[in-house]
This record gives sequence, C-alpha cells and structure tokens, in this order.
Amino acid sequence: GWAFSDDSLKETWNVKDGVMVNKGNPTGYIRTTADYTNYVLRLQFRHVTEGNSGVLLRMVGEEKIWPRCIEAQGLYGNVGDIFNIDNFPMKVEPERTRGRRTLKMHDSNEKPVGKWNRYEIALDGTDLEIKVNNLVQNTATECWETPGKICIQSEGAQMEYRNIVLIPIISEKR
Repeated sequence: GWAFSDDSLKETWNVKDGVMVNKGNPTGYIRTTADYTNYVLRLQFRHVTEGNSGVLLRMVGEEKIWPRCIEAQGLYGNVGDIFNIDNFPMKVEPERTRGRRTLKMHDSNEKPVGKWNRYEIALDGTDLEIKVNNLVQNTATECWETPGKICIQSEGAQMEYRNIVLIPIISEKR
C-alpha cells in the first residue's frame, strides 16, 4: 500500500481512470507502507507542464520533505539524473557529478509534455540502473543495501502516473 508523507497531501493526489494524478502542491510525497531492498520498479509518467517530480529509492530515517534516499529525477528535461539526498551512501561517476547531482549518460530521450514516458529502475544489491524509455541513462554502484520506502514526489507541478509495477529481485549474488 501507499501512505502520505504528510496529511496535507491528501488533496494533492487522486486516481481517475487508472491514472494517479499529483497536483504538485504542497511539496512532499506518497510512499510505500512496506520497505523494499532489491527490485525492479516500472512506471509510466507524463508531465502536464514542464514541471518537477521524482522517484525516491530506499528512503530511510526521518519522514521529511527531503529524506535520506536516492532520487531518480523527474524534472522535465532532466529525467534520468540521480540526486543523492542527505548523503545516502553510493558511488557514482565523478566526471558526470555536480555536487549531489549525477547527470544522465546520454542526451535527454524524454517525450514531449503530455506524452507518456517510461521509467525502469533496478536496485539489485548495491547496484542501481535507471532506464528512461528503454535507454540506460544512469547507474550507481556501492549503494547502501538497506530496506527502505519507495516514494513518488509532489514537487510543484502536476504529474500523472500509471502502470506502476514492482518486481522483487531474488538475487543469486548473495
């Protein structure tokens, strides 16, 4: 199931015709009620405007607007970037990293505003792989292997989501 990071978000999120709609304000997120460690997360999303959102991975600790986690960026034009929030332990390519942000590997392959995009995010042990519309756009290694929540942000602009699928990974690496 899902829960709100703050009760003020109850009016921000709704579901209509199989599409989860996020109005964008106030800032916060919905999160899974269970913790997950190793999985593939697939979802479709579309920007209603050139706005911002993101998917937070392995969220741990205090429930706050910017919790400790890895963010798969949802800002229009920057989908596929990684943000390290609150010093979440992981290793990224230094030549693509600017502070907490690791730029995607390729030019943006997002579809225009109003069109559906696809995120496929895999966390397997300490390895992270992010695909945007079937193209690997980012990776990280040595990610802290800890159970955590999966969150979808409300961050200032209306966004829509559908076909959210979580597939647990039973890895033979361990």
